[in-house]
Amino acid sequence: MTTTAPPQTPTSFVTDLTLWISFGVLLTSVNSFWQPRIAIESISDTGSGTAFRQIIYIAIMVWGVLLCLFNKRLTMLSNLMSVSLGLLLIWAGLSLFWSIAPAIGFRRYVLTVVTVVTVFALSTLTSPLQFLTRFRQTIVFLSIASLVTALLVPELGIHQPGDPESSVIGDWRGVFYHKNILGSVLAPGIIIIVFELLSGTKTKKTALYLSLILMAFLLVKSGSKTSISITFLSVLFLWFSLTADRRKGGLGLLLGTIYALSLIAIFGIFYWINERLGTALIEPDAFTGRGLIWTSMIEMAHDKLLFGMGFQSIFQTGLNSPLRHVFGGSQFLMTLPHAHNAYVEMLISIGVIGLGLFLFALVIVPFFHTFRSSRDYSNLRFACLAIFAFVWLHSFLEVGLLDRDRIDWIVFLVSYSALRHIPKQEASR
Repeated sequence: MTTTAPPQTPTSFVTDLTLWISFGVLLTSVNSFWQPRIAIESISDTGSGTAFRQIIYIAIMVWGVLLCLFNKRLTMLSNLMSVSLGLLLIWAGLSLFWSIAPAIGFRRYVLTVVTVVTVFALSTLTSPLQFLTRFRQTIVFLSIASLVTALLVPELGIHQPGDPESSVIGDWRGVFYHKNILGSVLAPGIIIIVFELLSGTKTKKTALYLSLILMAFLLVKSGSKTSISITFLSVLFLWFSLTADRRKGGLGLLLGTIYALSLIAIFGIFYWINERLGTALIEPDAFTGRGLIWTSMIEMAHDKLLFGMGFQSIFQTGLNSPLRHVFGGSQFLMTLPHAHNAYVEMLISIGVIGLGLFLFALVIVPFFHTFRSSRDYSNLRFACLAIFAFVWLHSFLEVGLLDRDRIDWIVFLVSYSALRHIPKQEASR
């Protein structure tokens, strides 16, 4: 299936280089194999970053904003922040006033805001299509580097015996510190390539097919079951969306049905887990420990259900962590980097109010923004929606959204900022 080729907008070499370097830094700065594992060993550790990393991020943000000003692209403040996301960040910032670890939470909060402004600023430098294309090209480069690393330096590119997680031994991680990170990086690249193949972009199909084969191979070798299954569903969703949009009345019915079925399936799965597995989930080894984590989070949520315990103030906050008072303050919980469920973590950290703002800003608004957008760039909106689908589903088992420079957060921001620059239907060319 092909459609009319998307319009192209020329970009300068400086812009392209800026995007490639920025995406590369955002994807690898804290996630590469030369960085320490996020999971800490000591309960007194707070997982703090480095001053050099913070300087690099601020430098990229400033450079992006300066390029916007130079190119006269920064005409409105909304180019750097959406209203719904701004409200969510304001609430997250306010929650630090009652946080038990305000200094740690504030440091992480600033980095989260910096990533938002950075990606939003960079998205103004070129067309939405080329913005996503440069992102895909960066992922292709990282994929090639990962393949070379795994083949030539397996002790770095492949999880070896002695890894803290025995279950990942033999899985490929490429240039990243964990196989799941590699899977999360490959997923949006695969989705964008499939879109380019279906929409008939000017990129040579041979190059796209070779890139797709490479990424699919690495995804399988990573052994990241969650990323593999959700990537497949997201690609299928993309194909269905593009197909249905060509039929009168088919789009709304199809997407509405899929959305409703997805919600039913999600609640059904959690009901089944709760009813069938019960207390077995609280064992650290059950469901790779997620049962114990979620049970602990829900138990803690009862104390501060409305307002939460403070943004980024639960995991890796040292001896003051509220996790010390759950299940006897187990070492397993105290050294975890996150709750392995973004929605549960938002509930416990920024409360019911924050979770509502989170769902509104990161799920509801982008979903409806998709259908307000035009068919420009050969329905690029559906590539964005497919990426959202991956991140939303992935967030049921991992945490990345609204979290500093984690992969899911970067991927979401890239897709959302691109979507925001697609003309609305009434303003379509």
